[in-house]
Amino acid sequence: MFPFSPQLYLILALLAAIPATYGVMTVKRQIAVSHAYEAGKRVGEEIVAAATTAKAREIVTAQAEGEASAAPVPADKAAIIALCQRSASCRERKRP
Repeated sequence: MFPFSPQLYLILALLAAIPATYGVMTVKRQIAVSHAYEAGKRVGEEIVAAATTAKAREIVTAQAEGEASAAPVPADKAAIIALCQRSASCRERKRP
């Protein structure tokens, strides 16, 4: 009834399963790599965001300290002109 032995059918079934198994494992590997890439990308974005926030906080703090330590601008015009005369940058900007 069967021209071949059952062992031959078993061997053929195993040989047919190899490409399917390889294909499934390849797809699973690609999915795992994709998930790992996305996770690494998220971690990298979080690190960059944290560094940017820290740098921005540092700049704002430095600006606030600079504004707090600056002398107040005088109210009258004569005092402002005298202040400008003492500043080298103001003297350089005068027109000849």
